[in-house]
Amino acid sequence: TDDDTRPYLLVVDDNVEWAELIEEVATRTGYRVSTAASAVAALEVIEKEAPDLVVSDIFMPEMDGIELI
Repeated sequence: TDDDTRPYLLVVDDNVEWAELIEEVATRTGYRVSTAASAVAALEVIEKEAPDLVVSDIFMPEMDGIELI
């Protein structure tokens, strides 16, 4: 499958284990996935390519998931 045709998911979570779990499940179901360990890092990823979907932790240091959205 060409990566450009798959939906692009961004997972934002400061808990690396949770982010990796979501990434694994989403990849198996056909998503192209990037992860970010903070909302600030997520904004940097979003600047490069807008995701089709964002799954974000709400409670994170610096900037929470609500502020990110």
